Amino acid sequence: MMFVKSAPDIAKAYSASILASLIKKLEGERATSAFVYATLEVIAEIAKVNSDAIKPYLGDLFPLCLMCLKDQSSSIKRQMAIHTLISIIVNTGFVVKPYFYFPDLLTTITNLVQTEQSLKIRKLILKLIGTLGAVDPYLVKRIQRQNAEADGESDEVIQFLP
Repeated sequence: MMFVKSAPDIAKAYSASILASLIKKLEGERATSAFVYATLEVIAEIAKVNSDAIKPYLGDLFPLCLMCLKDQSSSIKRQMAIHTLISIIVNTGFVVKPYFYFPDLLTTITNLVQTEQSLKIRKLILKLIGTLGAVDPYLVKRIQRQNAEADGESDEVIQFLP
C-alpha cells in the first residue's frame, strides 16, 4: 500500500498487473484475515490512483468483497471489504448496476445492517448503501422474476437496466 500511496504515478503504470496478482492471491484458500485486509486496502488505493485499471476486474472484485462481507469470523475483513467497495464505486462510477450484476449484494448488505454488532461497520454499511445509490423497486422485482426464470443467465437480466 505504501508503494501505491507514495508513488501514485509509478503505481498507475503497474496497477493492472498488481491487481491481477492480488486477485489471484485473494482467491487462494489460505489467505489470513490480516493478508485479506492488507490486500483489500491496496485495491482500494489502486481504485483511487487508477480507476480505469479496476474496471476490467469488477466482476472478480465484487464477489471477493461479498465473500469477505459474509465472513462472520473477522470484523476487520468486513470493514475493509466495505471500505474497498466504497472506494471502487466512488472512483469508477459503478453505481446502481452492482445490485443487478450481483443479486446477492442487496441481501448481504441488508443482513449486515441487521446483524452487525460494531457501530463503526454499521455506519460504513450505510455509507455503502448511499454510495451504491437508489434503485427503482419495480425494476428490482422485475429483474428478480426474470433472474428466477433465467436461472442465472445474466444476459437476459441485464437488458432491463437503464
